Amino acid sequence: MDWYCVLIDHSRLARTINLNFRTMLADTYERQGITSYCHVYFAAAPKGGSAYYFSPVAAQILEIFVKLWEGQPVPEPANSAQMEVIL
Repeated sequence: MDWYCVLIDHSRLARTINLNFRTMLADTYERQGITSYCHVYFAAAPKGGSAYYFSPVAAQILEIFVKLWEGQPVPEPANSAQMEVIL
């Protein structure tokens, strides 16, 4: 299973988009009673954007977010311990 990254480019609407993205993730997480092994991490992306890293379990369970937001497969982040845990 792969890790996936959803990148939200920097724009004047980035703050609103990020807030909506996080709210939708949290609502889905709570509604589906997802396990504690389903982790999504946040990190600032280059050029002021936002990057959301979906663990393999999260990418599978929350596949709709990965597809809708055009997530790309990536290697496991080496610094996930320093990232903000969203889920």
